[in-house]
Amino acid sequence: MGNAEIHYGVTCYIGKKGILSLVDTFTGNKEFDELSLMLHDRVLTLNLLDRDELEEEDYAIIKNIGRTYRGKNQWPSFQSLKPGYFHGSLIQMK
Repeated sequence: MGNAEIHYGVTCYIGKKGILSLVDTFTGNKEFDELSLMLHDRVLTLNLLDRDELEEEDYAIIKNIGRTYRGKNQWPSFQSLKPGYFHGSLIQMK
């Protein structure tokens, strides 16, 4: 990610289900709105953000391990997406 120089990061699709979710997204086999797409994917994403874009929890983890970063798009933030879940809560899909 980052070709448009707006967002920097990398996403890894996990296992067969992760790859199939990517294929579904690109081939249009299913219609997805933005939330449904997030709830469909099985991925691990590393985002490189500015300090002010970090969630409080992400900043606390970085601070607790004694790391520091300087500059734009240098602060790491990880996000794991699992089908049917949103921020640790199960959401029923239709």
